[in-house]
Amino acid sequence: RQELMARPEGPPLLFIAPKQATFQLERQLLAGPGLAGYTRLQILSFERLARFCFEGFAGALPPLLSEEGRLMVLRALLVRQQQRLRVFRSVARLPGFAQQLNELLQECQRHRLGPERLQALAGRANLPAPLANKLLDVADLMAGYMAWIETRKLQDAQQLLDLAASMMHEMAGSAAFQLGGLWLDGFTEITPQELELLAAIIPNSARSTLAFCLDTEAPSESGGFETWATVRETYSKCRGRLEAVPGCNIQIEHLKRNAGTAPRFKDSPGLAWLESRWSTISSSFPETTGTAGAGDARDVRFVACANPEAEAVLAAREIRRHVREGGRYREVAVLVRNLKTHAAVLRRVFKRYDIPFFLDQREPVAHHPLVELTRSALRMAAFNWRQEDWFGALKSGMINVSEEEVDWLENEALERGWEGETWQEEFEFDDDSQLRQLEALRRRVVPPFASFTGVLRENSEIAGETLAGAIRRLWDELDVAGTLENWASSPAGIAQRGSSPAAVHATVWEQMSEWLENLERAFTGEKLALPDWLAVFEAGVATMTVGVIPPALDQVLVGAVDRSRNPDLHTAVVLGFNEGLLPEQPSGTSLLSDSERELLEQHQAWLGLNTRQRMARERYLAYIACTRACRRLVLAWSRMDSKGDPLNPSPLLANLRRMFPDAPIEEFNGEIDWQNSEHPSELLCALAQADFPFSHGLEQWRKQLDKIKAWQADDALSLDMARRLYGPDLKTSVTALEDYGACPFKFFIGHGLRAEERKYFEIDRRETGSLQHKILEEFHLQLAASGRRWRDITPQQAADMISQIAGQEAARQSHGLFAANAPNQFAVRALVQALQDFITVIIGWMGNYGFDPVKVEWAFGTEESDLPPWILELDNDRRLIFRGKIDRVDICDGPKEGTKLCVVIDYKSSAKNLDPVLLAHGIQMQLPAYLSFLMQSEEAAKQLGAQKLEPAGAFYVALRGKYESGKSRDEILGNTDEVRRKAYQHTGRFNLAYLDFLDRRSDKTTGDQFKFRLTRKGIPCKNSPDPMQTGDFQKLLLEIEQCLKRMGNDIYQGRAAVDPYQMNGKRACDNCNYQNICRIDVWTHQFRILKEPAEEATES
Repeated sequence: RQELMARPEGPPLLFIAPKQATFQLERQLLAGPGLAGYTRLQILSFERLARFCFEGFAGALPPLLSEEGRLMVLRALLVRQQQRLRVFRSVARLPGFAQQLNELLQECQRHRLGPERLQALAGRANLPAPLANKLLDVADLMAGYMAWIETRKLQDAQQLLDLAASMMHEMAGSAAFQLGGLWLDGFTEITPQELELLAAIIPNSARSTLAFCLDTEAPSESGGFETWATVRETYSKCRGRLEAVPGCNIQIEHLKRNAGTAPRFKDSPGLAWLESRWSTISSSFPETTGTAGAGDARDVRFVACANPEAEAVLAAREIRRHVREGGRYREVAVLVRNLKTHAAVLRRVFKRYDIPFFLDQREPVAHHPLVELTRSALRMAAFNWRQEDWFGALKSGMINVSEEEVDWLENEALERGWEGETWQEEFEFDDDSQLRQLEALRRRVVPPFASFTGVLRENSEIAGETLAGAIRRLWDELDVAGTLENWASSPAGIAQRGSSPAAVHATVWEQMSEWLENLERAFTGEKLALPDWLAVFEAGVATMTVGVIPPALDQVLVGAVDRSRNPDLHTAVVLGFNEGLLPEQPSGTSLLSDSERELLEQHQAWLGLNTRQRMARERYLAYIACTRACRRLVLAWSRMDSKGDPLNPSPLLANLRRMFPDAPIEEFNGEIDWQNSEHPSELLCALAQADFPFSHGLEQWRKQLDKIKAWQADDALSLDMARRLYGPDLKTSVTALEDYGACPFKFFIGHGLRAEERKYFEIDRRETGSLQHKILEEFHLQLAASGRRWRDITPQQAADMISQIAGQEAARQSHGLFAANAPNQFAVRALVQALQDFITVIIGWMGNYGFDPVKVEWAFGTEESDLPPWILELDNDRRLIFRGKIDRVDICDGPKEGTKLCVVIDYKSSAKNLDPVLLAHGIQMQLPAYLSFLMQSEEAAKQLGAQKLEPAGAFYVALRGKYESGKSRDEILGNTDEVRRKAYQHTGRFNLAYLDFLDRRSDKTTGDQFKFRLTRKGIPCKNSPDPMQTGDFQKLLLEIEQCLKRMGNDIYQGRAAVDPYQMNGKRACDNCNYQNICRIDVWTHQFRILKEPAEEATES
């Protein structure tokens, strides 16, 4: 600042700083008095410094391959050279290996270890064979990479510093490049590459100042573990290299603590004590012995929190308190060692506390809409338009189609099985208006992708330039650039795409455009198969990230200790002060272990930091975190992680506690006393408590709060809401009211809100049931058309008819689902076999069965049906209007003239009994309800040619028999016909008075077709509930009708509680499709226990 103020014009000035600190330094320079702006100074990172050199003196940068491009090349090299690798052959194609290899190659380049040097190291006699083979693999891959880019006349971006250094060495002393001054600050480490560039530039600077955060020059006696070891080593290497620069006169200046007119810690004696005494208490690792002295405990706060959530709440309260006392948000920073551990919980809690904050981290873009679009398009070409890939592209938001249209198209595709080449063929819609609309939508969205996949599938291998051209044309046809520009400029568009700042979309477009250019540069003439291109693509985008410049607004900085820079802090809240987090444990993902790195150091080959240096660096970062603020420090750690596993505090805590023995360790579990609330959100829990001490003025608050309380499981809809939801007439079905009996909430979601589960193009119980019903319906219709009854044909004829009909219907039903593939065709054959067994038994019973099937799939209450709905009157002028479909109706002439006896048959996929408890609670009402409807329907009697229909019975019939086990194989196979008849035995309820019509056998104490057991006097046994006396049977039908009315009235009363039943270990939730909506905890929920009606009456 002094140089700029003294001489605004003159030779250029350079300030070299870490990349993430450059913006803060610009702000800091302009924040002081007397300097409104400048033109001489450039604040640059080393990478930007290299670019500055080329742009200033070479005219332009050489053609560079970016890091993303290098990853793509490495992935392709691994495919090409996999079989020649010694150690890495088995893992070469694993996801993430190219990234690990890239990191190791970067280390080698930064420390100037080329292929020749690696090969020479591998040849050392005393080097272990595994390490030697690793070095040879790395050398071969590095040599292959260098040859790859040299062939294409490219330069690696990692070599930019070397190229710039070489150019600047040639210009040493040149009048064309003279600097008025150079400053360097903020570095803990400097790589050999960076140091060489610095040494090449310094001779052209009139004066250079290099600053290091270092306590003393002399090394300590702690073996390199103390705080300053890493910086001291960097300082020593830097000094040694610059001393070798001709004409470089080095002067060492030691800046004293608190130098200047305004010492940094003048208002915080506690932090001043901590900073000044840090070296004396941290001279060994992990902790020291003895007492370091006592600091002012008012400036430092130690807090043990229950978990990371509590840590975030603690930080939020500290920030709110600071602002309430007159501070600014920007004066506070929340620091962690690694943002991955706390970013999500801090984001959630700070939003709840209305704290403006900036999360200082680079965000991955691997799932940005543009990347997702490109990934899905490539996968469509590689895997022939699979549904997940096609709809992944449609859902990216980059296509001119609404979300509703995509959902509609996806639902239809899942139900109809559209996949592969189907999308490139016209839909045959005939008179189907829905299919006509779908075809119009298909024509709108398919062409760009059809062209893209067509180009890529012309040959088995695709050249890089062909792939790049196809992707660029796809982007152009979809106007990707325009869409991203709209998102970047439209707040509504930004909200639709998430919380990413507008600049992110523009940055992603620039990065993806550069990625495409890298693809063309690095892979011109290189041909790969599509699956290999997919791996190359994933390698290229896996590490792609975007960052946002820290805003100059009033916001809290949330960042990692080693990345975030903010020198003007009042308060620092350091979270995650736990063992393994701060100091951080090594990631352990490097291709070279610590022991292997130590062996290489013995051979004068250094690659990054060793274990000792990393431990010293972690201690230095802890020093930075604890001394970043000038007024107040809050250190917090968790007792448990988010999963409930115990955690230990950081080993550094013991040292800090020795410095502040009077500072207590506070315990914080996240629970807040409402009287100490820092934000309205902390009052809500207290206000919701029934015993909250409301004053007269707050009573109105309580009433309002009651209205906004979370919806509870036992809540009901208001009467007005129920009326608006269901209308004056509740049009429903008996099956729907059975859902209500199982759980009122299930009825509310499925039949009130009309939520539907997705239909998939796959065989399930619903699809097989529909096919079975259709086959049996067609069987009856063909017999009726020929003037025959079921009893007029033989069992074999019936089985042959079923086989023939099944072949025709399977091809027509469910959009060809049953003929789609071999597994489905096999399932159809098994289903037909079961139906043939079923029909054989049924026809065999016709000789003793007095009824004839006359109606199948008989619908009522629908627009297409010839029967009117069943209407039941409810209270308050409401009505239940039932619709439904009866599987089969059998009749025979009754004992009275003009009366016909009626039986209702309900087909089931497997054996089922009519349970008296479920029947009493309205969960199994369909059979008797349908029978009751027919008895009341004059139109039904008329169509059946009767003056009156008399109810005889209602039965479940299994379409797949239930075969019981036996003591031996001979027992089962010895009487096949009897076993088969028992497997298809009908269960339900029937009027005992009409048993002779149902079963015309002379001696029938035990049922054959029907399930019953009678005493010698003809009375049903106690364990035989199916036969009922006439009065009891008629009472059952009446009770079912009353139960339906009761349920209808309850629905209009708004009952919609999450109240599932439980009986004999079975629950309504077991087969419920809405569990992800109600989200009850089955371990703690109080289920409604079903009991026998008699038992309930006794208890009441």
